[in-house]
Amino acid sequence: MTKALTNPLAAIVKAAAQSLPATSGATAREAERLARETNALVILADVSLSKNERAGGRRRIDILTDALTHILPDLPEAHRIVFSGAPRALAPTEALPEPHGGTAMHLAIEAAARHRPMKTVLITDGEPDDRQRTLTAATTLTGTMDVIYCGDDGNADAIGFLRTLAAQVGGRVVVHDLSRTSAKAGARLLELSMRATLALPAPADS
Repeated sequence: MTKALTNPLAAIVKAAAQSLPATSGATAREAERLARETNALVILADVSLSKNERAGGRRRIDILTDALTHILPDLPEAHRIVFSGAPRALAPTEALPEPHGGTAMHLAIEAAARHRPMKTVLITDGEPDDRQRTLTAATTLTGTMDVIYCGDDGNADAIGFLRTLAAQVGGRVVVHDLSRTSAKAGARLLELSMRATLALPAPADS
């Protein structure tokens, strides 16, 4: 995995977690979660039908594609998984598919969990088909999951749910309303958000 994702405290935290009493309930479950973690990075990209909606004169899927195109050269070993009705892993040079289907977020998170990641980044502008199953799926994740929300920033219900989801695994939510920016600025904001979330340096021209 890239140096940018190396956490010098990870081994210390993991060792400490493994030494906790097995009978301590939630603490024991957290210890087990940390013990299973690898250095993998997973990027989950929502390609549901809502990505066809326009923001700043361009489709959201095209803005997301631009942002990922600029950041992925810095993350050659990242696992990319797209999801709508079902998750699918992308090949290293494969482009995002055309938007389609629903938002089976729980299945995407379960797919990410199989990599035992240190970090999962979820990029979404929609709401999951099943909130409870999504929350349950998140309990199978190792590491942390941050969410980059690029839907309507007036949708407090969706944002609130995603904050609950991220907090459940020690993550956070970054909110972008792409409809309030130009298409070029929207792609740039998404790129910078992903770089900040992954502790990657900003591009030289920023």
